[in-house]
Amino acid sequence: MLLSNLIPTPSRHNFSPYASWTGNSPRIKKLQIFEFQAVVLIQQSLRDWKLRESGCRSIFLGYKIEISAYWVLWIKDSKVLVSKHVLFDESFFPFLLNNKPNDSPLIIPSTFKPKEGLVDEVQPSSDGCLPGAQEAVDELCPPESPSSNRD
Repeated sequence: MLLSNLIPTPSRHNFSPYASWTGNSPRIKKLQIFEFQAVVLIQQSLRDWKLRESGCRSIFLGYKIEISAYWVLWIKDSKVLVSKHVLFDESFFPFLLNNKPNDSPLIIPSTFKPKEGLVDEVQPSSDGCLPGAQEAVDELCPPESPSSNRD
């Protein structure tokens, strides 16, 4: 439904239904190529230690239109997630056999700031944490224990 309203048709004199209805060109900035690698942001407040990766590798599956978010497949546990805070790497296609993965660490640039007001307001508990937030992060992206070579 989303894409069919953006495609120009001959019956509308090569205008898309969206353009005919609104008088504006469709905004295609958020359209992404399906099944390419994506990195889902783990918000800083939900990371348990400072040097932990700031994102989880995933595969872009589609759009969740109701809340303007993305469906992604979390590679590690084969779970489907919905997130608004996703960066896309269209240079890597995980299912292509001769494609080499991007081995760079999952560090999201500090210039990436999620827009305010995109997430529903949730009241923090008495200890200042969002209810269930840490459990969700631990389940989705279990921390790798730091090396214990300390003397």
